[in-house]
Amino acid sequence: MIANLPFGKRVGSHRDNQRLYPAALGEIARVLTNDGRAVLMTEDKRLLQDAVAGVRGLKIVRERLLRYGGATPTVYVLTRTRT
Repeated sequence: MIANLPFGKRVGSHRDNQRLYPAALGEIARVLTNDGRAVLMTEDKRLLQDAVAGVRGLKIVRERLLRYGGATPTVYVLTRTRT
């Protein structure tokens, strides 16, 4: 699963992302298989990290900072936690 999440700059807003990110992560946690990966890109980094921490069953396993068109988004790789 791959998604380029809204950064809250050109598309959406930080306020919109505060609702969107937890909802999207909840759905990802629901559909991600045990050996699956979700790759998410955003510049709203703290919000994504906090949202992942608030969703049971997901964890960040890798982060990669990018530079693209004057922006510095980070790509996050998420997996299911072991239960």
